[in-house]
Amino acid sequence: MKKQLFALLLFLTISFAGWAQKPTISFTSAMPVATEIGTTLKVNYKYTATADTNIYCGINLQDDWTWVSFVGGDGKKVTAGTDVEGSFDILIPKGTKPSSDLKDKLNYKINIEMKSLPDYTWIAGDYPATPLNIVSSK
Repeated sequence: MKKQLFALLLFLTISFAGWAQKPTISFTSAMPVATEIGTTLKVNYKYTATADTNIYCGINLQDDWTWVSFVGGDGKKVTAGTDVEGSFDILIPKGTKPSSDLKDKLNYKINIEMKSLPDYTWIAGDYPATPLNIVSSK
């Protein structure tokens, strides 16, 4: 009897784990070849969340993969859902240095993260390895 009960509990645990949605977030739009300073970059994404959450998308100046400074970004509270699509419009501010003027391993990278509410604990993120090419406005 104990073996049967254990087997049933094990089966239910494994089955439930398979049904549970894992929180995810990813970019759905291709990043542009170049983005001009002073323009707005539209970024599309898709997420799955089991509870209301906060999504933040930002562009940062980095030294290889180490954060150096904030360039631009936005955040919003979103509701739980599966394969929900959304977008951010991120301004590349005037005064941003073009990528070609950056020294050593400095580069611009974009990321998107989901954080729990109300404590903003990290849940999921997408961190593309390819740097953004930010260019002077014409």
